[in-house]
Amino acid sequence: MDMGSALRDCEKCIELKPEFPRAYARKATVEILCKQVRGRESERERERARESERERKIERESIFILNPEPDFPRAYAPARPL
Repeated sequence: MDMGSALRDCEKCIELKPEFPRAYARKATVEILCKQVRGRESERERERARESERERKIERESIFILNPEPDFPRAYAPARPL
């Protein structure tokens, strides 16, 4: 049983018998678990973003090592002594 169906079951139970306190407690438990699952998913997404940023940084550094002196336009080139 997934969290969505558990939540629907609790809501249906509350609808059928609103004075049943266990339904409210179980619904609260399911909602807390859903938030924890969503939190873990967002942590994974942040970790993936950090990992891809690290990979891009390594790629930029390796390009710089292969070509340490980039070709600047002449306007940005240092002045040559006369």
